Amino acid sequence: MQPRSRVLIVEDEPIIALDVEGILTDAGFELAGTLATCASAMEWLKANQGDVALLDVDLQDGSCELVAQRLHDMGSPFVVFPEASRPRARSTPVFLKGT
Repeated sequence: MQPRSRVLIVEDEPIIALDVEGILTDAGFELAGTLATCASAMEWLKANQGDVALLDVDLQDGSCELVAQRLHDMGSPFVVFPEASRPRARSTPVFLKGT
């Protein structure tokens, strides 16, 4: 049996987070964690790493730009959602280059 990919979700809207968790687990992914703030994501990344991360651009405590930069520095792929159409998401370098 092939190991399941571990996904980190960083999303501050509980209903969206639950929906994404359900979609991912139904698709066979393992949840590495679900976090609602940039601070909790940065703390989690000090000791953990998923195979991929899904990031909401704007969280309760600010933009996830530092989280994205940390993931990029770690060589971890990430996807930015759902506000990727917002001007800041289109103009922030780390969101444009990803990994």
